[in-house]
Amino acid sequence: MHKIIYKLAEEFNFKVNDKLFKEAFTHKSLRANRDNIKTYERLEFLGDAILQKEVSIFLFRKYPNKDEGELTRMRINLVDNFNLGIWAHKLKLNLILKKAKDLEFNKNSKIWGDLFESLIGAIYINEGHIVVRNILKKTILSIDNIKENKNPKTLVQEYLMSEFRGNVEYVISEFDDKFKALLIMNGFNYGEGIGKTKKEAEINAAISAIKKYKIGEK
Repeated sequence: MHKIIYKLAEEFNFKVNDKLFKEAFTHKSLRANRDNIKTYERLEFLGDAILQKEVSIFLFRKYPNKDEGELTRMRINLVDNFNLGIWAHKLKLNLILKKAKDLEFNKNSKIWGDLFESLIGAIYINEGHIVVRNILKKTILSIDNIKENKNPKTLVQEYLMSEFRGNVEYVISEFDDKFKALLIMNGFNYGEGIGKTKKEAEINAAISAIKKYKIGEK
């Protein structure tokens, strides 16, 4: 088992189950010639459900004066795949992934958020919801993260709509098994992004606009 896992186990006080955590960080590309290999998708599925539940409970208790609409928007941002991907990199989960040697993923790929969900699923199976809850309070539910968290698309949309009148839209085209997104408002192109999925392309277009116009910087 990778030393990063043991470091995380020490930091967040959870036990390591070698077989379970090996599954949590194994990509399906390794199944090509070995059908008996277990990969992270099932744990990702479980982790996604647990995140939805735990974040909902946390927000419900912490913000008694916010209505369901506000709480829903906060939850969407907190469990957004891009935000989870940021935490995956902070925890160095990207260095643990086992995959085919010829397979590469960029920093904004959906897979990093999936790995965070898989980690949560594995810890839940091994330790239960109390340990998971403590980990989330130190990561995606930390005070600083709640205050500052906005996914790139939300950040760009709020900025553009405060500066100009109009609607933000993403124009999608497909080429070579990839997608290209143009971030358009009032006929003007504010950013471009490419990704393996439409959502990834849109996020990369938003990131492009954030960098180009220094959105969010004070």
